[in-house]
Amino acid sequence: MGVNLVPIVRNFSIHTENFAAGSHDIDDGCVTQGMHRVMRFDFLTHNKGNADLAVGNPADHPDWYVMSASHGHYHLIDFNEFRLYDANGNPTATGAKQAFCLVDIERIDPGANPNPQFTDCNANQGVSAGWADLYNKALACQYIVIDGLPDGDYTVLSTTNAQHLFPEDTFDDNTICTGLHIAGNTVTEIDPPIGRQLLTSSVNFNDVPEGETTARAVIVEVKTCRSVTIRVQSGPMVNAGSAPGTVLERLGDIAVSVPETNKIVPRQLRLWISYKGTSAGDTGSGQVTISCDETGDTWTVPITANTIARPTVGVVMVLDQSGSMLWDSGLAPVGLPLRNDVLKFAAPHFVEVIQQNNGIGIVAFDHDSFDRMAVKKIGPAGAVDPVRGEAKAKIAAHTPNPNGSTSIGDGVERAHNNLQPVTDYDHKAIIVLTDGHENAAKFLDDVSSAINERVFAIGLGTAETINPVALTKLTNGTGGYLLLTGQIGTDNVFLLSKYYLQILAGVTNQNVVVDPEGYLTPGQKYRVPFVLNEADITSDVILLSMAPPTVFHFAVETPTGEIIDAAAAGALASVEFVTGANVAYYRLTLPVVINGHGSSAGTWNAILSVDDTGYKRYLATLDKDPVTLKEVRTHGVRYSVSVHSLSSLRMNARVIQSSNEPGATMTIRTLLTEYGLPVDHRAIVHVDVEWPDHTHQMLALTEIEPGVFETSTLATLPGVYRMCVRAHGATMRSKPFTREQLLTGAVWKGGDNPAPTSGTDPQIRDEQLCHLLECLLGSKALEEFLTASHIDARLLQECLERFCRERTASVTEAPSREKVEVRRAPAAGSKTPTQKPKRKK
Repeated sequence: MGVNLVPIVRNFSIHTENFAAGSHDIDDGCVTQGMHRVMRFDFLTHNKGNADLAVGNPADHPDWYVMSASHGHYHLIDFNEFRLYDANGNPTATGAKQAFCLVDIERIDPGANPNPQFTDCNANQGVSAGWADLYNKALACQYIVIDGLPDGDYTVLSTTNAQHLFPEDTFDDNTICTGLHIAGNTVTEIDPPIGRQLLTSSVNFNDVPEGETTARAVIVEVKTCRSVTIRVQSGPMVNAGSAPGTVLERLGDIAVSVPETNKIVPRQLRLWISYKGTSAGDTGSGQVTISCDETGDTWTVPITANTIARPTVGVVMVLDQSGSMLWDSGLAPVGLPLRNDVLKFAAPHFVEVIQQNNGIGIVAFDHDSFDRMAVKKIGPAGAVDPVRGEAKAKIAAHTPNPNGSTSIGDGVERAHNNLQPVTDYDHKAIIVLTDGHENAAKFLDDVSSAINERVFAIGLGTAETINPVALTKLTNGTGGYLLLTGQIGTDNVFLLSKYYLQILAGVTNQNVVVDPEGYLTPGQKYRVPFVLNEADITSDVILLSMAPPTVFHFAVETPTGEIIDAAAAGALASVEFVTGANVAYYRLTLPVVINGHGSSAGTWNAILSVDDTGYKRYLATLDKDPVTLKEVRTHGVRYSVSVHSLSSLRMNARVIQSSNEPGATMTIRTLLTEYGLPVDHRAIVHVDVEWPDHTHQMLALTEIEPGVFETSTLATLPGVYRMCVRAHGATMRSKPFTREQLLTGAVWKGGDNPAPTSGTDPQIRDEQLCHLLECLLGSKALEEFLTASHIDARLLQECLERFCRERTASVTEAPSREKVEVRRAPAAGSKTPTQKPKRKK
C-alpha cells in the first residue's frame, strides 16, 4: 500500500486574543498585532498506509523548510492548508497555509509499532505507519483568524501534504471536510452544510418538430462535500388547455445523486423531462415538482412547449460533366462502363427516396457551370411527382463535355447562388459529385468564404486523381463531409448509391440503422433483421438492385410477426410503398398499427425472395449481356438493403487526419446522443477499416467521455481508406439499437501541397498575358513602332495566337498520371472498342 497521509481535525474552540508585538505568532507571520478572533483546533497528519514516511534531516533539503521562531525548529513550508466556506458553498476571506514539522506524536492504529521512530524536528523528520504528527490547538499559529465572521453554518477543508511534496499511493484522501456551526464564541461540529440553487426557473420545449422527442433538464446546482439526492416529487403533469395529445414524461431515473467528495466545487444534478412534438402549431404547458432529500427543499417548475412542422431542406446536386467522366468506371462487367453511367445509375436513387416537401435542384459543371434545374419542392413519392420526374430526366440526359476541364468552384458557386433567394426551406445543402481535381478557375478556395450551406461531396476515383484538399476543407468547414470511392470494381456496384443515400440521411437528419448487401437465388427466402427503438420516429427500408424491383418479392415483418407487403401497404395509413428504377422502399411512420396493434420498438425484418415471373423476364433482357447473365445464373441477383430512421438517437462519425501524406494519423471520432443527451456507457462502437490494398482492420473505439468514442490508425499506404463505423447498445429505456455510417480517409504523395487558387493558376496567368499582348498589338502606335523597327507585326500576331491556342489546349488536354483504358458501351452485335482518350482533368 505504501505511504498514505490523511488529516484529522478535532477540539474546535473560538477565542478573542491579544497578539503583542514580538510574539512568536507575529514573528512567523500568522497574524497581525492586536486583538483578533481566532478558531483553534487540533490538527493531526496520520500515516494511514503500511509504509513509513521517512523525511530525514532538514539540512539535506533546505529548500523544503523554514525555521519557526514560535516553535524553535524546522517546518515544512506550506505543508498544511485550511479553507473556510459559508453555508452556500462560497469561499470566505478566511483561511491559512501552515508550515509543519513531521514527527511521531500519537499512535492512531493499535497494531502499529508501539515505539516512535521519528522524534526530532531538527534532525530526523517523518511519520511511522499507523502514527500521526499532532499540532495541539494551544500551540502558536494553530488557528484560523475569523475576524468579522458572522454566525452561521460553515465548512472547513483541511489538507495535508498540500503541495504533494511527498509521494503517496493516493492523494484523494489528503483533504477532510468538517461542518461547523458558529454562534458567538461557541463552535459545534455538524454535517457540512449544502449550498443549493435551482438553476431552471422554467422548462421550455421551443419549436419541437412534429413526431420528434426532445429532452430538457431541471437543474439544481449544489456546492458541498456531502452526497446530495434530488428527486421528482410529482409530475410532470399536463395543464388543462394544452393541445390534444400533449405528453410530458419523466426521462431516466426518478432520483439522481452526486457522491460525497472532499472538495467544494459547483456540481449539477439533472432530472430529465421529455416532450414529443404533436401537430404543427400546437402548444402545451405543465409543471413538475422536485425535492432534495437532505435539505427537504421542494421546487415547482413550470413547463411550456410548442410544435413546429418537420424541418425541410433545399438541396442542389452539383454534377461533374468534364471529359474524364467518359473514362472507364471499372464497372463495365455489370453494364456501367463509363463513370457517367455510374452517376446515372446512382444519382436517381437520391431523387427517388428524398422525402416530400424538401427541395431539389441540379447544376452541372466542367470548366464552366450550367443550370440544369431550378430548386423545386418535392411532391409525393413515386412516378406521379413531376418534380422527381424532371430531376430524373435531367440526370438521365447528363452528358459530359469531351473537352471539358474541371472547375468545382464554378459549380459550387452556382449552386450557392441558386439557393440564396430560396426561402421555402429551413435548411440548405449542396451535394457535389466529381471525378477529378480542379484545373480551371474558379477554384474552391476562391469561393469557399461565401458558401454558407452544408456541403457534401462524393469523389469518384482515387485520392491522387481527385486531390481533394480544398474539397475536404470546404465540406468539413460547413458541417458536411467528403466520401471517396477509390478504385472501384464489380464488388462496389452499390457504393455510389450508398454514398448518396447516406448523404440524404445526413441532410434530412436521419441515421443509417443497417446497410448489408448480397446475392439472392430463386427459391431462397432471406431475412435482413434490423432493430428499431422508441426513439425512432420514421423508418425507410430501401432495396437497391441492378435488376428491376419486379424481380423480387419484397416485404417487411414487424416485431410481432405481421407481414407488410406491397398490397398490405396500400391499406395502412402509416406505410408507403414506392418503386422506381432499380429501387423500392417502404416508408414507415412509427408505430405501424395493424389490426389495432401498434409496432415500433423491436426487431424487424426485411424479407426478400425472387419472383419467378419477374426473374424470367429479367433473364430475357440479358441475352445481349452475357457477362451479367452468367453472374446472375451463377450467383443470383445482387441486392442491397439500407434501413434509415428519423430518430432522436443519433450517431455522427468523423475522420480527423493529421496530414494528407502517407504516415498520417487517422482518428475516427464518433458521437452518440439520445434526445440530445450523451449515450453514456450504453454502447459499443467498432470501425471496419478497408485499406487501399483491400485488407481489413477492425478497431474498437474507446469511450473517452460520455457518448464520445475515439480510435486511431496510421495510414502508411497511399490511397483511399474506406471505413464502416458500427455502434450497438441500449436506449434509456433499455431497448437495443444499432447505427452505421460510412467514412473515408485518404493519403497521397503531395497531399499537403496547397490547394490551387486563381492567383496560383498558370492558366489564369497565361490568359492575362494573352489579353495584354492582344491589347498592345491592337494599338496603331505600336504597329508603327514595330514597322519602323523592321519587325513584322502580322507575324508577331500569328505567333501570339498560336501560343494562346496551345495554352488553352494544354489545360483541357493535360495528360493524367493515371493511365486508364476506357471501354465504351458496344453497339448491338459489335465488338467492344478500346480507346484511350486524352486526360481532361
